[in-house]
Amino acid sequence: MIIPILIFILMLGVVIFVHELGHFLAARRAGIFVEEFALGMGPILFSVKGKKQSLDGKVTLYSLRAFPIGGFCKMRGENEDMADDTEALNSKTIAQRLLVMVGGSGMNFVLAFVLFFIYVAAQGYQYIDVAEILENEPAHIAGLREGDKITHVNGVRVDWVSLNSELNIAGAKKRAIKFRVRRGSKRQIVSVMPTQARTNYSIGIRTRLTDERDMLIVRDVIEAMPAYEAGLLEDDIITTINGKSVESLGFDIAKEINAGQGAPVAIRVYRGGAVFDYSIAPVPSTVYSVGARMAYSLQPGFFSAGFFAPDEAVTRVGVGEILWNTTDMMLFQTRAPFILLSQFFAGEEMPEGGGVMGPIGLGSVVTEAYQASIEYGVWEMVFIMVSIAAVLSTALGIMNLLPIPALDGSRIVFLLLEAVRKKRIPTEKEAMIHFVGLVIMLLLAVVIAYNDISTWIL
Repeated sequence: MIIPILIFILMLGVVIFVHELGHFLAARRAGIFVEEFALGMGPILFSVKGKKQSLDGKVTLYSLRAFPIGGFCKMRGENEDMADDTEALNSKTIAQRLLVMVGGSGMNFVLAFVLFFIYVAAQGYQYIDVAEILENEPAHIAGLREGDKITHVNGVRVDWVSLNSELNIAGAKKRAIKFRVRRGSKRQIVSVMPTQARTNYSIGIRTRLTDERDMLIVRDVIEAMPAYEAGLLEDDIITTINGKSVESLGFDIAKEINAGQGAPVAIRVYRGGAVFDYSIAPVPSTVYSVGARMAYSLQPGFFSAGFFAPDEAVTRVGVGEILWNTTDMMLFQTRAPFILLSQFFAGEEMPEGGGVMGPIGLGSVVTEAYQASIEYGVWEMVFIMVSIAAVLSTALGIMNLLPIPALDGSRIVFLLLEAVRKKRIPTEKEAMIHFVGLVIMLLLAVVIAYNDISTWIL
């Protein structure tokens, strides 16, 4: 438990450090004296004075503070009128001050791009191959063709979870689903209207095989579903279903559950040296299809060897593909907060994990990702953490550009107003607005922390 917490603290510290470093470098370039460059908040644990002196003989204080939940770059004249001091922030031109304000988020975007590049280069990227098209079915009519490579579904990078989820949501709401496909060297959007394919039965568990591929283990139990109500637990070892060994079923228990058409299934599990028997009635759900058979594919990166036999010839991802996919991931993560906001205001169902979360929620996400990825090795865990850090850096960059008092975005708004009005807004009034915004944000942080505790811990 302690390792993922330390990883999260390190991750948060790096992302915040890079943000404040962006402000620091932009301020130094503009000739603004930085009074203190701090990582963390609260009491000072460690500090050192810089060597470069201001015109009045003062030096910058570099400090490490007690609580690793923030940081700051305190510039001379930031919240007071010092227009006559040539090393003060408010003595500089609008363009110089604007660059200082966007410097933090700019560095976050640079960091995110580098981290996404590392992740794609190491892990490659996944897509869905269109293996077969059924004639006169929606996919065929819409123009999807065998050999197409689906990279996105409704603007989201594709995987099996997002594909099935978006298919069923689109089918239930009777709206088209948009596939972004690669056909040779061309990329295009194909819109397909899903149709009802069958009724699926589920007890609400996700399973995984052991590394030796000889036991089927309950990976997680979905709340409010039949298995949860019956008492199945994570890490239970499923031995039989309806009296048949899971090995004889090829470890595919879904097929056996569906064969009963909703009839209760007898499941035997092994837990802590004891055997438990359950009779669980599955619940039905409608499954939608576009009339195409699809297959999961991976374009491997340079650390994807575990997916292939040692003697198998593997073509690794190229530099051009790395850059394209890195840019694509950056653009998606930049749009993601606004997509979530539009879904929220439209009254649409939020995706699992969507919404606002604070350090507690983020720490829980990192912990879950660590526990899930470490099973596949240290390198797998490292690169998953790299991808989360990239998402976090992007999110911090975007959040700070929002026009909310006390954030960089609101200071940018004041600078734009100053440019339009040709008149500077009094520093005292601006400082008061930022102070009120800070108080509101602190109160909001308490609410978010309570929500995180309720969601992730209780």
